[in-house]
Amino acid sequence: MPKNEDIPIVIKPIAYYKMILHVLRFGSKVKDPNQCKEVMGGLIGRIKKGESNEVLVIEDAIPVSHGGAIEVRYSPEQLGDFAEIDNRVFEKHGDQGWFSCGWYHSHPGLSPFFSGTDIMNQLFWQAKNPAGVGLVFDHLYLDKPGDLGFRAFRLDDPSKSRSTGYHEVEARVEPPDDISYYHKIFELINGIYTNQVPIMELNETTNFFEDVFIPEKESLMIKKPELDLNQLIKSLKTGMNNFLESSLTPLIVLLNSWSQEILKKTFFNNSQMRQDLEELKTNLTSGMMDIQKSFNYSLHDELEKLDVFIDDRLDVLEEKQGNLKDLIENYKNDLISHTESIFKETTTPILKDYLKGIGNLTSNLKNINKKQAEVIQGLEKNNAILQETAKILEPSKVRIIGS
Repeated sequence: MPKNEDIPIVIKPIAYYKMILHVLRFGSKVKDPNQCKEVMGGLIGRIKKGESNEVLVIEDAIPVSHGGAIEVRYSPEQLGDFAEIDNRVFEKHGDQGWFSCGWYHSHPGLSPFFSGTDIMNQLFWQAKNPAGVGLVFDHLYLDKPGDLGFRAFRLDDPSKSRSTGYHEVEARVEPPDDISYYHKIFELINGIYTNQVPIMELNETTNFFEDVFIPEKESLMIKKPELDLNQLIKSLKTGMNNFLESSLTPLIVLLNSWSQEILKKTFFNNSQMRQDLEELKTNLTSGMMDIQKSFNYSLHDELEKLDVFIDDRLDVLEEKQGNLKDLIENYKNDLISHTESIFKETTTPILKDYLKGIGNLTSNLKNINKKQAEVIQGLEKNNAILQETAKILEPSKVRIIGS
């Protein structure tokens, strides 16, 4: 993906909270720099289409591991962890378009950058999706004003494999907009007083016997007590003769030999007790891990059964809703039919009377028209008679006027 086509990054508050908590758990300015450890985890996000461009939204982060094992290329175990993350994301958020979109790790005290090994690891993500991104943290950058302690990187040209360069990508963290985020802060503060681990890594289990102290073998060594023969003889010489000196020497040798034997047996017993404590701690730790894993698997199975049960109940509810809809539709049709029947029964006699009245009116109009025609015909006859009369009277009119 060319630099000018880089998809910008928006990090949700909960994702940043998990990453920075993971980083500070194993690397902090209050720790001895030699005791700081690198951490590594996976990123879960989605592509959000905006009005003018696309944005990679990082919705969540999954802590995976810490220590020297992440300073090399991904191991088969770590690749298996990422595959497990993919499966979880698909099961819970596949319909929302969420996917594994990259990784994060830390360089405590070394500044954020991509090493040669980091470039090889980043190839794994950009081969899956060009939008894949790598975040690098350094807790010392948190002391800089306005710095959130990380940088985002992508490879310039993944086709060049390990020979490719890399560049920084625009990334910002969204401010919290939900009160549940602050509940996380409250839980973190409460956990400080109960010595709880602030954040657990993928497949990490609680070691209930981590704080059990077993002394080292060197500390079991007891300094050999020895009687100073010369000093004893010197102190006794003042008031004792050669007889006493010759009689005490075998006694002192015997005491020293006896004390050496006691020390050997004490050291052997202490070593055996230490070995038994180590075996007991190992067995108890292994047993608790098996119990936790078994509980996790059982809980997962029960949750899946509950999910299936809920789906079945929802299907039954949908079926009942469908039946209810059919009943309502039938009732609606019956009501319409009944209403039409009542309307016909009520309006038919009225319509008949109305039509009958119209028929009578039409008949009366015809009679009126007929009489009107007869009147007009009578008027025309009268007019003709008047004209004939006028013609007859015309000569008389002339004679009268002439005389």
